[in-house]
Amino acid sequence: MGATSTSPLPSSSPSLEKSTHHIARRKSTFSRPTFAPSSTPGLSGSASSETKPSPPPKRHMLSTWHRDPSKTHFSFTSLGWLANFLIDHSNIHGGTQAPGEKLSVHSAIAQHIFVLPKALIPVVIQYISMTYFNLSWSLPFAFVFYSTVATLFSFVMLFHFKAITAKHGFLDASHSRDGIPDSKLNGTLIFLGLTLSGRALVGGLLAYDRFEIPSFSIWDPIHIFVFHCVLDFYFYIYHRAMHEVPWLWKYHKTHHLAKHPIPLLSIFADPEQDFCDIFVIPWLATMTYPLRFHAWWVSAVYILYIEAGSHLGARIYWSPPITGPILYWFNMELVLEDHDLHHRLGWRTSSNYGKQTRIWDTVFGTKRERLEVKREDVDWSRCKRFAWNDLDGR
Repeated sequence: MGATSTSPLPSSSPSLEKSTHHIARRKSTFSRPTFAPSSTPGLSGSASSETKPSPPPKRHMLSTWHRDPSKTHFSFTSLGWLANFLIDHSNIHGGTQAPGEKLSVHSAIAQHIFVLPKALIPVVIQYISMTYFNLSWSLPFAFVFYSTVATLFSFVMLFHFKAITAKHGFLDASHSRDGIPDSKLNGTLIFLGLTLSGRALVGGLLAYDRFEIPSFSIWDPIHIFVFHCVLDFYFYIYHRAMHEVPWLWKYHKTHHLAKHPIPLLSIFADPEQDFCDIFVIPWLATMTYPLRFHAWWVSAVYILYIEAGSHLGARIYWSPPITGPILYWFNMELVLEDHDLHHRLGWRTSSNYGKQTRIWDTVFGTKRERLEVKREDVDWSRCKRFAWNDLDGR
């Protein structure tokens, strides 16, 4: 019986290899990335109770309008020029500080010197007009005047932020910062104006007295500190609910499309969220812990500065000047990285919900460990003296 000659089977035929490669390619294309389970180090409390879902597709944050204004859907002469004026597009890809370099400190003193004189300018003008010219300001006039000052302050503030990031660069520097997306440019800039005027309206309706001559008390710094903590409590509850209550998440989802935000993206949101941010939360805080109007105004300017700055993402130790110096001793001060991590690592489930302090994140167990802005990595010698170059965070 003759032996049958057989040739060994090839390990793979060209057609089989092509088919296998095609299937693998399809699988890698449509499968979702997996994330670490909820036991990720550095996250405590309910913020770690669920696995982290996939981040949104980056295409939602496509920002090309500043490259060729003629191809955008809006009139560049109306709102586009303003955004182009306020955003340094050449400075969203990193900075000069090396990742291993010690962090600088933007001191509370330097921040007060930047914010407080600008907050006091309209108060001084009103004081002079009432004291020396016997002119009382009606609510509509005061509303327009203080809203205009808030708008001018916001422009100066954004240029200040640009100088800081140009010097120190950004957190998570391997990724560029998100710009205002093409489809949301007009809406974002419109809500910038509504934010500035709306908050002035809340304070005016609840606290303004046209016959009250502007004055301050030595207790006002304490009152403003408490007000910021109360405001942060309401914001924490509301912000966490927007993440964890299913039917509320759809109103907050747009804001979280930004994983590496810039200050102008602090108002990048759906109208429902903007309404709560502008009116509801400030109203609740003002009703709970009322301030006299001019103390409220100074507080509002600081809040504007802190909330925009929390989306700056600068690689620097920067804590809110009102609450930071006190809460530092209790390890409950907020720094820029806290809200940056909230955007970068959070989606449907997140952490670091506070935006003035970390009191409520500490109390309710939703505080996340910092990655770059750790106390041992900060050059604290900057806090031991004051120099004028602290004003730009150097």
